[in-house]
Amino acid sequence: MARRPGNWTARFFLAIVPSPFLPVAALHPSRDRSSFGVFAPFDRAPAVFLLFIGAAFALYHAALGFGFLGYDDGYFVRDAPMLRRGLSWETIRWAFEANFVVGEQRAEYWMPLTLLSRLLDHALFGLDGGWHHFQNILFHGVNTALITLIARKLFERRSLAFAIGAIYLIHPLNVEVVCWIALRKDVLAATFSFLTLLLYLRFCRKPSLSTYLTTLGSFCLALMAKPSVVALPAAFLLLDYWPLNRLPGSSNTDWREQARILVVRGAEKLPFVLLALGVTLLTYVGLDQMNRLGGARYEYTFPDRLAATLIGYGDYVLKFLAPDQLCALYSLRNPADLTFSLVAKGTLICLSCTIGSVILAWRGYRFVLFGWLWFLVLLLPVTGLVSFGRQSIADRYMYVPMLGLLVASVGTLDGLARFILKHTTGWANWTTRTVGVSAIAVAFLALATKRTTQMATWANDFTLWEHVFSLETDSIVAFNNYAAALGETGAISAAEMYFRAALKVHPESYEEISHMGTFLARNGRSKRAIPYLETAVRLNPFEMVNHTWLVRALQDDGRPREARFYAARQHAIRGRAFLREGLKMLQASELDLAHEQFSLAYSALLRLRSNLDGGASLLPEADWVPFTERELDRFAAKNPRDESLFFIRGYLLLLRSETGPAEHEFSALSARNPQTAEPRWRQALCLAEAGEVVKAQQVADSAAACAVAFPDGYADWQFHLKSLAPNRPAE
Repeated sequence: MARRPGNWTARFFLAIVPSPFLPVAALHPSRDRSSFGVFAPFDRAPAVFLLFIGAAFALYHAALGFGFLGYDDGYFVRDAPMLRRGLSWETIRWAFEANFVVGEQRAEYWMPLTLLSRLLDHALFGLDGGWHHFQNILFHGVNTALITLIARKLFERRSLAFAIGAIYLIHPLNVEVVCWIALRKDVLAATFSFLTLLLYLRFCRKPSLSTYLTTLGSFCLALMAKPSVVALPAAFLLLDYWPLNRLPGSSNTDWREQARILVVRGAEKLPFVLLALGVTLLTYVGLDQMNRLGGARYEYTFPDRLAATLIGYGDYVLKFLAPDQLCALYSLRNPADLTFSLVAKGTLICLSCTIGSVILAWRGYRFVLFGWLWFLVLLLPVTGLVSFGRQSIADRYMYVPMLGLLVASVGTLDGLARFILKHTTGWANWTTRTVGVSAIAVAFLALATKRTTQMATWANDFTLWEHVFSLETDSIVAFNNYAAALGETGAISAAEMYFRAALKVHPESYEEISHMGTFLARNGRSKRAIPYLETAVRLNPFEMVNHTWLVRALQDDGRPREARFYAARQHAIRGRAFLREGLKMLQASELDLAHEQFSLAYSALLRLRSNLDGGASLLPEADWVPFTERELDRFAAKNPRDESLFFIRGYLLLLRSETGPAEHEFSALSARNPQTAEPRWRQALCLAEAGEVVKAQQVADSAAACAVAFPDGYADWQFHLKSLAPNRPAE
């Protein structure tokens, strides 16, 4: 009986969810005992996994010394507040709701499995970047083993399978996925995508309900890791075409039988398609929100997107064949830069490969058409047809689609070598010679990996963006991130120079103006920051960060009157947004959420009035008060004891400056909920405004002692105390 691992690290990686060793447990050892020389010792799946995981660490061990990058690693992994809390029921719930219910922009998409993996990393390893890289390397080795097993089932030849696996392991296009911590989503999605394909192959050869449900579950996990694998059901059709031969052919089979086969094949894939459509819709909504926040720089028409897609396909093919000048960030092309020559080159590459693969498939080499269509279909969700982000292509997008080009190219190389050997030497044992040709290809790619120094470019922010500068001279993202890295080291003047370089590329860009202003204000250069921040506030008045830094810069520059003006404007914008959202929640019968929004609106109004030294209102009362009163009466008729009704009524009175009736409302709520702090904090503010200072302080002291705290109320009370001081700063 196998012994349990004694080392805690081994026990952890066997128990990790999702475990990279899960595919090993899900796969039976190969039963094909035919001899293939050097590959015979690796006849079983566990041996394949151990081989490629060891090889992955041998090739990528330098990444264990890398830390977090400022780009995406910082925002999405290292500094994400929910991730730093570690594993708990609250954070697990957040992982499933982020970008689905709560609209959390610190999660790129709805990808709960990836977020769970990151939560576990934070809980176990904290901010030790080496361990985060360890996980990526481990998953890459697992994925390489899975690809080898898939290729083994496709070609039924170990030599080709290991050649495909070896090339995939070291191909420079995959360096980005392995060495960038934020791309855990890519390696994790690939793991379950490849496992799904293996399970589908098993289901087709030995159909059973359990295997089908396991395949569906694996596909769900792949979607929960990264939504870009939504095209995987189309890969099932390609497997039906080759090597499974499950689609109706051109034989004399009755058309009814052919139709029945098509219906059966379509029905078994329908649940996968429905899951993919659901995740696609969810992801599109999230990406649309981020585009509105400034993620997209150019507006593309459909012809522009089609042109960008053709150019992108051509670029990917060339980078696969000649992996040189690889870049962490390829700048998004301006629609005006989609020249005829670029489109013609991409179209020519796509047409040539398509026509060639069709001809070869007609001659019996169906694996070539299979591989080419695999590449086209699985890459489609991340091409220019969906305009998002700041780049035209990305190396990481090839992580799963590359399998198709590997199958087509290595299979073609094998067939070519076989043809040449057969017609020149007549040597029957051509397998060894084919392995030699594949080994030459592997050695070339290993040399290319070293020559392009892809590993070294990912060591830190400086090496990464200096490499980008050498290829993309006008990349504003590179300028901004390099400047931010310089700022963290204290090189403020040098950082400012790079921020100015970004502004020269896009002098009217809101984002670049905002970056410059906030950077200068954060580093004590308030006088120079003010013009940039004023421009940023004018361009986008709803971004509160710019308001906050502008107020601080004006205070530091000795301009308190202007600081209070912008502070009042900031709180007016916030308060109106909260009030409008509260009215929407009220109309949607979400009383708890409406209660929360009304509370936030009052907090903003409190600060607005303080900065104006007088009364103020968020919206004209005639626009919202009658509606609110009608809605409250309607809910009171249905459930008169709902506490949210009393809270909203109290906030309605506060927003109308009727502090006396509001104090009675919150006093009654305090009597009903003696351990809840919220009504007591609000009652204290009402009493303070009425001039009953001593009683107000007593109520505030009792609120601080309540079991159910209310941080917003405490913050508002502290603000009230601070506002009593003379010459108070704007807030």
